[in-house]
Amino acid sequence: MNTREKCIRAGLALLSVIGMGLMVGCMAMPAGLSPSSEPLNPGSYTEIGPAQGRYSSIAILGIPISEPGAPGLMALDRAQQSSGGDALVRLSTDIKQYICGPVVVIQTEVTGTAVRKLKNK
Repeated sequence: MNTREKCIRAGLALLSVIGMGLMVGCMAMPAGLSPSSEPLNPGSYTEIGPAQGRYSSIAILGIPISEPGAPGLMALDRAQQSSGGDALVRLSTDIKQYICGPVVVIQTEVTGTAVRKLKNK
C-alpha cells in the first residue's frame, strides 16, 4: 500500500467518524403544564404526596419496538398508579429524545402531586 492509498483510507476513516458523530444527539423540552389530570373542584380532594411516572419508547429505523400507546398518557398512568392517588394536580410533562444513528429513544416524564377524592364532594 503506497502513501497515497494510506492517506485516502485515513481520510475516509476520519469522514466516517465525523459522520457518525453528526448522527448522535439529544433534545429535551418541556411538553406542558396542567392544573390536574381530570376536572376537580377546589376542596373536593386531599393531597397525599408527590408522584412521578416515566414512559420510554424506542424506534429503530422509524419502526417502534416498544409497548404501543400515547407516551404522555402512559407516563400519567404510571405516575398515578405509583402514588396510589385518584388523580394528579399541578402536572408537568417533560420529553427527552436521544438519537444514535438509526435508534431513537423518547422518554416522557410526568410529575405532579397525587390527590385522593373526598367521598362527600
